[in-house]
Amino acid sequence: MALQDLTDRSPLELPVGVPVRIHIRAVEVAHPRTGGMVEISGPVDFAAWDECHFELTDAATGASKMVPGLCLLVDQVDGAAIEKRANVVARRLISALRPYLESGAYRQLTFTITKTGEPPRSTFSVATERLA
Repeated sequence: MALQDLTDRSPLELPVGVPVRIHIRAVEVAHPRTGGMVEISGPVDFAAWDECHFELTDAATGASKMVPGLCLLVDQVDGAAIEKRANVVARRLISALRPYLESGAYRQLTFTITKTGEPPRSTFSVATERLA
């Protein structure tokens, strides 16, 4: 059995108003030709790889829609070792995290993310700290 099959694939939840400290181990991206998922543990070239896509239900219309997002593989939450997947579809949070993913700096950082408000009006603050 592949190691990735042993990890918890349930998404990491970010509660409203509670700072959550995470460490991102890797980023999962889609192969542009095959659509197969590839795990990258260094700088991510989003021009070469496709983002993940998620099927969501529009709360207003009830219609299903596909949205782009990030698939982050998290190995630490609030100081505890864990293997979780963080599925990110919030554009503002993606914008805040993407430079760290592109440069590969995420490997040496922990991110404290605080979610304010319920979707679809959620906003996020992101603070970084160097790993000890």
